[in-house]
Amino acid sequence: MTNYFIHFNDLDLSSLKLYSYEDGASSIQKLLLENIYEHIYANGNIYIMLPSALFGFKKSDNSLGLKDEVLQANILSEIEDRIISDVSTLKFYYHKDLELASWIDSKIIKFISNKFNDFDGEVFIFPEHFLCSFKQNTIHISHDSFICSFKDMTGFSGSHKSLSSYISILKSENINLLEFKYLKENDEVSNACLDDLKPIIYTKEKLHADFLSQNHFKQSNFFKRKLSLSYFKSKLKLTYFEAYVSAACMLVLFFAPLGIPFFINSSIESYQVKTLEIFRQLDPNFKRIVNARAQVDALTREIPQQNYISNQDLELLQYLEQLNDESVQEIKIDLLTSSIDVLLDGLSSYKLQLIKELFTSESLIFSDDALVEKNNKIYGNLRVTYD
Repeated sequence: MTNYFIHFNDLDLSSLKLYSYEDGASSIQKLLLENIYEHIYANGNIYIMLPSALFGFKKSDNSLGLKDEVLQANILSEIEDRIISDVSTLKFYYHKDLELASWIDSKIIKFISNKFNDFDGEVFIFPEHFLCSFKQNTIHISHDSFICSFKDMTGFSGSHKSLSSYISILKSENINLLEFKYLKENDEVSNACLDDLKPIIYTKEKLHADFLSQNHFKQSNFFKRKLSLSYFKSKLKLTYFEAYVSAACMLVLFFAPLGIPFFINSSIESYQVKTLEIFRQLDPNFKRIVNARAQVDALTREIPQQNYISNQDLELLQYLEQLNDESVQEIKIDLLTSSIDVLLDGLSSYKLQLIKELFTSESLIFSDDALVEKNNKIYGNLRVTYD
């Protein structure tokens, strides 16, 4: 895995130095921020060291146990005369492990965070002076920059040309430079303001190695990732089509539970409407369902009971087969009176006798009072009753 360290050349964060470390090999590149993605691998770790000059710091042990906005208001009120920016534009942090409060312009931290939000690997943002965490006042200088870190973890970093001005500020505050640990990139680097100090050669690469070995700083990461479709796609190695399909499926899964109650309520309302329609068919004056079972019993109590149709009644159907003749115009069956009315139009008299003979063994009664015989043809209504 590759570890990257980014150091910016100026406070506008447009250009930088990219330090890369992988399997014991290292490299340094000078780049523009807009081209950074062309030089980093997706599975690496990026440590973005923002110039400490962009931050404000205050040591605070928060002994009162104040929370979030209360702690922020309490600390900023103590140093508001030192802040030149509008307090409302600042992003506030409190690092409990370091007992350190810090703040930075919210636009700056948002700009850098958005730039690296879609990066597939781990991203960390720290003030640059965190590199010199020797638990004592330390100054590190190189050809183009310097870092000043105090033992309480406050600090400052900037361009080498501004070092003399910063040393003057320290002296004006009666800070003893002789107590500082003096580190420099190589023998070619120097500054007249620090000639009284004994230098130690300490490269940026060495600072980076020390920093990676100190895991406690990861708890103070200033970077907060925001979930996005691009980051989701990069993590799962999806194509654009697969990413959009996955996102659509996730939206369906998210909103489906919200729609289920709607469909259930819709089904309940439809059921209630249909039930009310059935009740109103039984009683047009019906108004409201209170106890459905009891109300059904009340509405159906006055309905006449239907006669029971026995198996013998069903046997009547077999007689109809025997009456199959073109002269039979109509057959009416009345199960309640156990009778069959057969309308005849020109049935041969011998056929009528034959039918009667066929049913002599059955309990049938033929009533031919409404029949008329003409030219050996039978006309009229033949009633057949059965027991």
